[in-house]
Amino acid sequence: MPDAQQRVSFYNKIWSQIEKKYFLIDFWNHGSLVNGCIAAGREGGYFYVDWNGKVMPCVFAPYGAGNVNDIYRDNKMTLNDIWNLPFYSEIRKWQRDFGFGAKRATKNGNLLRPCPYRDHHKQFLKWIEEYDIEPEDSSAKELLVNSDISKKMIKYDKELESLFDPIWEKDYLE
Repeated sequence: MPDAQQRVSFYNKIWSQIEKKYFLIDFWNHGSLVNGCIAAGREGGYFYVDWNGKVMPCVFAPYGAGNVNDIYRDNKMTLNDIWNLPFYSEIRKWQRDFGFGAKRATKNGNLLRPCPYRDHHKQFLKWIEEYDIEPEDSSAKELLVNSDISKKMIKYDKELESLFDPIWEKDYLE
């Protein structure tokens, strides 16, 4: 995983290549091209379903609610029921509040830091706790029980904010 400075360097490098007419896309650094995070079934976005049928907001966020196997086995839910689960609804609300759907860049959220899991980890941890969300595997569970990892991710987010907010304000808001 690149550190915050490496991510900004990569952002600068990839945009210099795009200006030369190369087609490149970067999941995190091109949030401004897709109006932010595309997870949790937002309009124009997607859910990630793992090989066991567990539904997660994103392939990079290994925590989820609902299982497509349960839908078909029990006939008690539909995909819309999963889409409407509070965990996913809360992520979509955050996306809207953060700037998804705005006609132009806003001060509400920096779309160069679009990922609620990676770029706003403290918020994501609150959702996991509030909605009692299950980790996909032992590695994801380790993050929840090992506060040192979470502290490092939150520190990363603050460093990234300090580096990307001036770029957002200069290149997108002015």
